Amino acid sequence: MNTRYEQIKIKPAGKEDLASLMDIGYTTFYETFAENNRAEDMAVYLAEQFHIEYITEEFRNEKNKFLLGMKDGELIAYAKIREGSTAGDLPAEKVMEIERIYVLKAFQGQKAGLALMQYIMDYALQKHFETIWLGVWEHNVKAIGFYKHLGFEVFGSHVFMLGTDAQNDLLMKKELGNLKQ
Repeated sequence: MNTRYEQIKIKPAGKEDLASLMDIGYTTFYETFAENNRAEDMAVYLAEQFHIEYITEEFRNEKNKFLLGMKDGELIAYAKIREGSTAGDLPAEKVMEIERIYVLKAFQGQKAGLALMQYIMDYALQKHFETIWLGVWEHNVKAIGFYKHLGFEVFGSHVFMLGTDAQNDLLMKKELGNLKQ
């Protein structure tokens, strides 16, 4: 699949990319949330989610797909999607979750997020998913605005545990029916 944003290349991650996924996942999560959360909660979450055994286990699950966003050969962004992952009353067989989508702070505003989202939507359409959804922290105004701009709408919320801090994530979805050709 090609992206409309030619300066950003999107490719599926392979087993050889696991260490890079772990590193960019840790870095982008820290850059995005450390400033607004307690250091202890960040440390717990990062230690649980971004170690090589955990990333390897996620990679081995055939429902998970990792995507890499590259610019001039450098890894600048990534996404994780999960097929058949549902929330609320969405039917599992026709939905796909965007579990993670992050861009290194130094490359934000350079269309990497848009390139990843376009790739994800194209992939979802190819696989005949009807809805894509995601959870986003209610205080992440920038991300919420990005998703709304792309046609996502809020359909609920759930608790996201960051260490010992129970946070509220908004659940947002996009129906793909109007994108089908």
